[in-house]
Amino acid sequence: MSVGVAVYRETSDGVDRQVAGTADRQISNTVDRRIAIVVVASVVVLAATIRVGFAWAKGLLGSSFGFDESVYFLGAQHVVAGEFPYRDFVFVHPPGMLLALTPFAWLAELTTDSAAMAVAKVVFGLLGAACAGLVAWLLLRSAWSRRCSAAACTRCGRRRCGARRCS
Repeated sequence: MSVGVAVYRETSDGVDRQVAGTADRQISNTVDRRIAIVVVASVVVLAATIRVGFAWAKGLLGSSFGFDESVYFLGAQHVVAGEFPYRDFVFVHPPGMLLALTPFAWLAELTTDSAAMAVAKVVFGLLGAACAGLVAWLLLRSAWSRRCSAAACTRCGRRRCGARRCS
């Protein structure tokens, strides 16, 4: 979208020179930002639907759990009980998952194990959807920077100037 507003600035030699249209750049940045928000939000919604929605619709959230999920959750319950992995109980995996599941092990003390594990599945599914949105944002940002470096820069008239966004 072009507004057609030109900005003139007096240079050191006393000549008025046209600077890139400020209004054009602002409108372009606003449109780019809106497109980015729509794309990232669409990716997050799609990923959340795939990761959580289908499992919820098929009733798989409260069903039986796989072996690894059970081992991690039981280890997190041991940590909540005050035991230490590797010293008080055998655990052959890195401890990160135990710490991540600790809030859900506390939730299991208030509810049932299957309800707490279902909540954990939903939270980790939404976390995965957020990661997909971050990847989409990084890819969009990379595409914009490539577009900027490939085209002539409107700020200084050179290719590959140091500007983050040229259009």
